[in-house]
Amino acid sequence: MSCNRIFVSYSSDDLGVAECIVDAFNKKRSGTSKQQAQIFFDRHSLIPGFDFDQAIKTAINRTTIGILLLSKNYADSNYALPKEGGPLDELRRNGKLLLYPVVISELKDKALKRIEPLFPEIQKLHQFRDFNPGNAKDMERLTDHVFCIAEILSHSQALKKKTRPTDYVERESLYKKIRTWASRGESRLCVIEGEAGIGKSLLIDGMQKLLTSHDHKQLPGHLLAHHRCSTETEEGNSLLAHAFLKNIASQMLLHPEYPPTTAEYLKEIAEADDEEALRVFLNYLMPWIESIVESQPSHFFILVDALDQAAHSSNSIIRILRDITKLEQFPQNLRIVATARPGYISDELPDDNRKMCYISLSKEESEEDVRKYIENRLHEVRPPEWAGKNKWTGEYRDAAITRIFDESNGLFLIASYLFNELETGSREIDKIGTVRLESLNQYYQEYFGRNISGGNQKATEKLLGLLLAAGDRVPTPVLEQCFSNEVDFYMAIKALRPLLDTDRDGYVYSFHHQQVSRWLKGEEDTVTDIRPMVILRKIRETPNTTLTIDVAEAHQMLSAVCCEKNVRAKVAGGNPGTCITLKEMLSRDNTHCDKLPTSRNPQGIAIIEYAEKHGPRHMIRAFPPNEPQVLIPCAINFLHRLESKGPEYCQHTRRLTMHFGDVFEQGTKRHRSWIEKIAESELEELTEHLSDVYETEILIGPMRLMLEWLLLKNELKFKDSLVEIFRDNYVMRFGMAMSFALAYEEYSEDNGNRKKLKEWMEKLWHSENLHENEMGAYAICLTTGINPEFAREKNSLLKEVSKAPIYPPRSAYGDLLLNDACQRIYCNIGNIMLDREILLPVEEWNWQRWEHTRLDAIDLFALNDWQNLGIFENIPDDLKEDVNRARGAFAKAEENRNKLYDNINLSPVYRQLLDNYWRLGKKFDLIRGIKETPLVGDIVKEIMPLLFFHPLWWVAEAAASSLASLAENSDYHRDYIYELLDDDDLPWRIQYGAIEATFDLRHFDSKLFSKAVEKSCGHKVARVRALCAENLISQIIENNSSRHKLLGDHKEHLNRWFCDDDCWVLDHPYRLLCAMCEWSELEKNKVLECIGDAKGAGLLSPSDWRDLSTDNWKSVMERQEFLEKIEKLHVEKLPLPV
Repeated sequence: MSCNRIFVSYSSDDLGVAECIVDAFNKKRSGTSKQQAQIFFDRHSLIPGFDFDQAIKTAINRTTIGILLLSKNYADSNYALPKEGGPLDELRRNGKLLLYPVVISELKDKALKRIEPLFPEIQKLHQFRDFNPGNAKDMERLTDHVFCIAEILSHSQALKKKTRPTDYVERESLYKKIRTWASRGESRLCVIEGEAGIGKSLLIDGMQKLLTSHDHKQLPGHLLAHHRCSTETEEGNSLLAHAFLKNIASQMLLHPEYPPTTAEYLKEIAEADDEEALRVFLNYLMPWIESIVESQPSHFFILVDALDQAAHSSNSIIRILRDITKLEQFPQNLRIVATARPGYISDELPDDNRKMCYISLSKEESEEDVRKYIENRLHEVRPPEWAGKNKWTGEYRDAAITRIFDESNGLFLIASYLFNELETGSREIDKIGTVRLESLNQYYQEYFGRNISGGNQKATEKLLGLLLAAGDRVPTPVLEQCFSNEVDFYMAIKALRPLLDTDRDGYVYSFHHQQVSRWLKGEEDTVTDIRPMVILRKIRETPNTTLTIDVAEAHQMLSAVCCEKNVRAKVAGGNPGTCITLKEMLSRDNTHCDKLPTSRNPQGIAIIEYAEKHGPRHMIRAFPPNEPQVLIPCAINFLHRLESKGPEYCQHTRRLTMHFGDVFEQGTKRHRSWIEKIAESELEELTEHLSDVYETEILIGPMRLMLEWLLLKNELKFKDSLVEIFRDNYVMRFGMAMSFALAYEEYSEDNGNRKKLKEWMEKLWHSENLHENEMGAYAICLTTGINPEFAREKNSLLKEVSKAPIYPPRSAYGDLLLNDACQRIYCNIGNIMLDREILLPVEEWNWQRWEHTRLDAIDLFALNDWQNLGIFENIPDDLKEDVNRARGAFAKAEENRNKLYDNINLSPVYRQLLDNYWRLGKKFDLIRGIKETPLVGDIVKEIMPLLFFHPLWWVAEAAASSLASLAENSDYHRDYIYELLDDDDLPWRIQYGAIEATFDLRHFDSKLFSKAVEKSCGHKVARVRALCAENLISQIIENNSSRHKLLGDHKEHLNRWFCDDDCWVLDHPYRLLCAMCEWSELEKNKVLECIGDAKGAGLLSPSDWRDLSTDNWKSVMERQEFLEKIEKLHVEKLPLPV
């Protein structure tokens, strides 16, 4: 990460105060390695004997943050004051410096009036008023604030583009389209699409240049911020949400109209992770943007380049763009322009034409391909003295080419030019007469090499050599002789393969412009020891030959090299090796293989090695499109490799397995032939591996593949081995149920495959011993995947399941799966199930089953007439009391809603909220409106319980957040939360809402938060205990400074949770165990004391908790193992229905 410099500007009469501040900064910076800032203080930083004025000027030019110690002495100093137009002011206006005034003494009216004319923008800056250097809290607040700013700015600096600014010759027609789009205001986001190499990034660079230079004729408006998506930055991956958030925030900080803010705002932004990025963006960054955008009537632009890089990744920039463009309060004159390759992001952004505008660089008739663009625009970059000359003759053509390369710094243009020359089959290039292909090496050295520096030159040299080899079609034996040994040839084949395609005979015939560009950008796997100039030398020796590379043979040779470095295979007539089975290959250590594997399986090892180097998200690029059978052994082998590396890699297993599931599903949709090429043994191998997986989402892709494969092969039954695998693991049964549901929906009523699905289900799920944890799987498959009539035929199974206990003490799974089933049932058969129109939130499936439950099982019984569906004839006896109590609560809520609606003093905001009470899952903005129209008087005591009683948990939690926001500025609302906590007779749902509100107020009122923990840590309702555990443990994890005290003060509460009997509660001590691996020994011992004192009939004993971690406490078991252990213990305790 880049390091920021902080410049302290002060009057010499205030030296003592300045030294105190600098000492505080240095002390804080030395206390942690995360503070990326250096302090420039003339008394400490200047070397005696150096020119003072020059040293100060140099320091200012390197400054990111300028601290102005404002005082009467400062106002009276002509030297210290940063005059308008001076170095500090100039840097600030150019967006290179943030000025931070600190008022260290009262500024009398006369002094303030003296400052304002000299520096009129001073009042627009954030000021630390009434700063007392002797007050420890003031000093801590100042240092925290400045270092948060430094952290945000450092992050942005690391993401900046490393190449020099371009003078790309813009295409005016594009700017005209953008101007038209921006002025109409019909949409908020414009996506400029075009294939790689077409000039998207150069276009964004041109827009950035025009907006910063205020060329309103070409593009009227101002640049608010810009972001370039990339995985190769000093800071790491800039595709993720937190990187985008901090980069935009840093540019807001340096904006001339930067609004005042607080240290807490900056801290939230500086410490935001990917999960929190959207919330922080909406709550903290959006007000900044609104303040800046509203300062001027013209348009403001946010530019995002290469957005397609972030496609198909969780917590990416696309998620933020998608959600903010939906906001009603989106600033009227703010526009977002992004670039992407076609087809990459359209599925992840809103389809509503009001919210989106597409401009294509490739399809519009008025736009030119860059290859033709270079040809047609050369005359526009010619010097005046070229007028009247033929642009394609002699030195003028070469000079024009050199000029356009210089002006654009565009490697894309070089690739496009080469592609154009080679694609047309040209064997000659005009250069001072006629120069044959063998002179291209000299042509490159003279004209390309000198215009590209560093690593880019190396990449282009490699590209050029490979393109020339492909373009002149050198025969395989000749190419083999170009290298000193066989390995180089294999590496050359590996490097050529991404650029090549095959015809029906399997021979090379073309390469693709898009892939060429990806090479230039470094996205493809490259081999550093390829020698393209050797290829060129051979071309010169055999000028009229043809390149015929058999793709299958190339794969075979590549496989041999990647699997065993010491193996040398002969190209002509050599034995490619002894074939081994898949299981033999997976069971042996491939790095010591004494046999040469087949051409198919070792190819998978090469892909695995590619994934280990570049990350699993890019693995799909390495799969040969015509060899899907490689994919499954890759999946199994790669997961085995990760597991063998130790516990620190286990956390990635779930994510990687989900990735393979996505690949399976995508592959079957694009290439039906994939399914038929997958060997039955390989599919069974994968199924056996997945039987150890304890997360249901992972299974959807592989199970879907299995279904389609079986259907296409017209097999009427599962193999017995597969049936046994599924019967032994109810999570596998659940995954298969969802897959059956998805597959069933794709077939028409008269399709014979529907009948097969029913036959398979009857065989697979015929079981005598069922417990609550299978309820969801049956309900999903038998109701949603098939139809309600079929569900009624099978209701006897669900009747048996209904006899099992559902509420505590119980496992969380039954409740979760039941909720999922009922949601799906309602989505498909309307009001038969839910008679009160409880609609789901917009993000229906963006949730993890173990992370959140939207509907409680008791609520479902209370809200619905189960007899109408024919699944449950009667409510289980164990639940009747709870169900009746819930029915009474909902009836009371409906009664209160009607009373409130008749209140003539009720504002329109709350009247609309009541109208849509049962639809609030899709109308969250109505709940957020509470912050803008505060509740007054007794109305708050009527509205909040009503929201807390809502069956959808998201509604209750959003209401709690709104109540917390009101309480920050109102003693009345804060006292109301205290009242809720003190009343032990309140329904638990209201207590739950009050506790959630205290968590949002934890930094504002720690006493209120502690009271909530004390009152609810042993609550009889597991949900309340779990919320209390989640809140306190989150506070312990995030609060470094007071963690030791929190662990000591709440030892008794932690002790209770470690010996709880409910999965919802136990999951949070597990989180604590994971987080403490990086803590100090003292803090670890505090947690161990809580575990050691845990007593009672808890599900996990102290020894169980210790077994969850390794001896050195550096890592813990994978979460799915923890859940599996919990589930097995619960199943043992639960009575199974007969």
